[in-house]
Amino acid sequence: MVKNSLAILLIAGALIFLYVNFNEFWPWSASGAAKQEAKVDEGTESVKLNVSSVNTKIVPVDSDSIRVEGTKKHDIKVKEGRKSIEITIKQKGFRFFQFNSDQTTATVYLPQKYAKELQLDIGSGEIDTTAYTSSNPLILSSVSVKMGSGDVMIGALDAKEFSYNGSSGEAVIEKLSTENGNFNLSSGDLTVSHYEGPFKADVSSGELNAGFTELSGEIDVSVSSGDVNLDLPDNADFTLKGKVSSGDLFNEFPLDNAKMTDRVSEGTHGKGTHLIKVKVSSGDFTLY
Repeated sequence: MVKNSLAILLIAGALIFLYVNFNEFWPWSASGAAKQEAKVDEGTESVKLNVSSVNTKIVPVDSDSIRVEGTKKHDIKVKEGRKSIEITIKQKGFRFFQFNSDQTTATVYLPQKYAKELQLDIGSGEIDTTAYTSSNPLILSSVSVKMGSGDVMIGALDAKEFSYNGSSGEAVIEKLSTENGNFNLSSGDLTVSHYEGPFKADVSSGELNAGFTELSGEIDVSVSSGDVNLDLPDNADFTLKGKVSSGDLFNEFPLDNAKMTDRVSEGTHGKGTHLIKVKVSSGDFTLY
C-alpha cells in the first residue's frame, strides 16, 4: 500500500513537472499570448522593466498605455504604483530545461509621449531597443541599465541622465546623447557609438569601447583592471591628465606642453577646452 501511494505521488509529481515546463506540447494546454497593460499619464514618473531568461523588445507606440505582449511561455506581471509602473517578464518553468534557440520574444510597447525615467534590469536574456533610430530616438529624462548577465542592445537614445552598471554580459549602444553619463563595469563588454556628453567610467574588469561624435564635456576614467578604448574626433580640444600606477596608458594624439613618463601622461590638444582625467591602477587605457 505504501509503495503504491509513493508510486502515485511520483507519477503525479512528474506530470506536474512536465506540464509546468513543457505545457505547450500538451493537446489540452491553453493557447494564446500573455498580455497586460497599464495607463501612462502625467503622474507616471518611472517605468521599471525586469527581465529574466527572456528576449524582450521595446518599441514606440502612439498610445496612452504601456502594453506588454508575450506568449504562454512568459510570466508577465505589470504592477502599477502611484507614480510608477513595474514590469516583470520571466520565462515559465525551470531554466535548465530551456534553450536559447527555443526562446520567444516578448514586446513592450512604450508610449511615445512618455519622457521620464526608464530603468532596465537584465538578470539574463536580452533587451532590444533598436526600434528607436536617429530619426526617431527614445527621449527620456533618465535611463539606468543594470546588467546581471545576458545582452542589451540600445538604439538611438537621448537622456539627460544615463547610468550603466554591468557585472557581466554584453551591451551595445548605437547612439547616446546625455548631459550626465556614468558607466560602471565590473565585468562583461560594453560598446558605445556616436556618444555626446560628459563621460565618467569606472572599470574594474571587462572591456569598454566608446566612440565620440564630438567632445562636449569632461571625461573621467578610472581603470583598475580590464581595457578602455576611447575614440575621439581628430579636432577634439582637450587637456589630458593621466596617472598610471600599473598597466598602460596609450595616447595617439599629438600633445602640446607634453609631460610623458612611465607614471604620468599630460598635455593639451587643440585649445585644451575639455579635461580628460585618467587613472590606471592596472589594465590598459587607449585614447585615439
